[in-house]
Amino acid sequence: MLARLGCNPIEGMAKIALGKVPCDVCRGKKKAKFARDEKTGRWRHDPLNGTEMGCLSCSASGVANVPLRMKADMFAELAGYVYPKRKAIEIEDAAQRGTCTLEELLSAYRGVESSVN
Repeated sequence: MLARLGCNPIEGMAKIALGKVPCDVCRGKKKAKFARDEKTGRWRHDPLNGTEMGCLSCSASGVANVPLRMKADMFAELAGYVYPKRKAIEIEDAAQRGTCTLEELLSAYRGVESSVN
């Protein structure tokens, strides 16, 4: 269904993380139509009756202003696809008895680690 809609969620997350999301107002064109609101005096997007000018929403950069926290969240989410989380492993036998040497503990750990990889 996502392919049929042309939606690639991983690509979308990467664009958010890198700050490459097109502006919602100008759609990346850096220009849009704006008109001054008579009541507030502020500029508002008015695609029908506005005057074309540099996009005020994205400061004519063409990209949306993505908050740093959202970028960080996307990088954290994407990292799981590139660097899978390691499982905790238990070292049994001598380590549980509390009578093992450091060499025995390392040897047991390396044996478990090599069987996981």
